[in-house]
Amino acid sequence: MIFISFFTIAAIFTCIQSLLPNTTAALNKFVFSIFSILLIIVVGFRYDSIDYYAYIDIFHRVSFSEFGFPFYRSVGDTTGNEFIFATVVSIIKALGLNHTTLFVVVATFSIGIKFYLYSRLQYFWLGCLLFMSFIFFKELSQIRSMLAGSFVMLALFLYSSSKGRAGTMLLLSSGLIQVFSFSSLFFIFIKKIITPGLFLVIIGLSFAVAIAYGGIGNLLIYASTFFGASVSNKVIGYYYGAFNYESISLNYFNLTSLFFALYFLIYRMKLGFESSLQDILIYALAFGVSMYFLFFDFNTVASRFSDLFIMLSLSFLIPLHLEYQKGLVYRHIVIFGMVIYSSVLFWFNFSNTPAYSSVLVS
Repeated sequence: MIFISFFTIAAIFTCIQSLLPNTTAALNKFVFSIFSILLIIVVGFRYDSIDYYAYIDIFHRVSFSEFGFPFYRSVGDTTGNEFIFATVVSIIKALGLNHTTLFVVVATFSIGIKFYLYSRLQYFWLGCLLFMSFIFFKELSQIRSMLAGSFVMLALFLYSSSKGRAGTMLLLSSGLIQVFSFSSLFFIFIKKIITPGLFLVIIGLSFAVAIAYGGIGNLLIYASTFFGASVSNKVIGYYYGAFNYESISLNYFNLTSLFFALYFLIYRMKLGFESSLQDILIYALAFGVSMYFLFFDFNTVASRFSDLFIMLSLSFLIPLHLEYQKGLVYRHIVIFGMVIYSSVLFWFNFSNTPAYSSVLVS
């Protein structure tokens, strides 16, 4: 019920901000701030969610006695041993605090950074609504990925402001929170050499590969052998593991993501450059969709690209896109369309999420 309440509030204020943008500006900002604080509390003080006990296990096994760079030396390969994440865990333990503190700290930075960035958008409630429809549920489980994703989004904002050095430092830091986030550095590299038209071709080819062959994820097993037995065994474990056998199929989310990627690329080609931020978000979305379908047969990898590039990019790109649209009717239609789109996604994710419980009321 608490999830539905949060989503309903976000939907109501998205509509209010669309219909009465000026007369309710102060109220919108105030409620948005309270909303973000309450969301941090709900996520930070949760109990018994997906991956909850896995992170408790990480909390107990990682400490300064296993110090190393770029990964701590505790068991578990790279999982939870990324330098920044493991150092945060170790500091919390050195202060005599428990694992709940870890969840609260991560939620504060992960959600706090995202909502700070949403607040810089004109239609920040729409960004919040999109967040609640799919990203929110990831905050309850994949805490390293979501915190790293916040760093990546902040880095993209910095790149769009010609602060490339700071952006690169943040991208490096994101990989030291969740190792997969190092893929963002590859994205920054190819963004400089791939045009919107070429991205359209790449998306088309990756989608065709996904449909015809299921993807090329199995090639990662071969590639991983060049990085030693530890990495190879982990890749093989993910590929043949139980999670990967929950095979991905074409669905509401990935097909609409494909549509948005194609729409924004064509929009970019037709109308040209409008803003640095919109530009880099379009490329991030296109990159995510390309990689998602290319590794369609490798659930773990495809989902990581979805989490890091597709979901986060869309939650910023759609509200930002509306800022450059002059037609008021068009903006209203898009916003109310997004309310319906988000409602469907929210209900799907909500229906597959265990009932919420909190350490504050247990």
